[in-house]
Amino acid sequence: ERRLLDMAELVRAGDTNAWQVMLQSFRPNLDAADARLAFLETISHLEHLRVSGRIQVEDRDGILVYTA
Repeated sequence: ERRLLDMAELVRAGDTNAWQVMLQSFRPNLDAADARLAFLETISHLEHLRVSGRIQVEDRDGILVYTA
């Protein structure tokens, strides 16, 4: 729950994509496997926030950008 709230704050701070949220939410220097899992968790949290109406998403030239 704490990470979910932190991710919502990151989106509120400015339009961003899932990769940028992941980089700010998890420790640096993740190995490939951990980065993949962190990215999937980030997408899950962002989609939860979107479905619950707390953030929005828009497609900008093929990149999903999350906005508050």
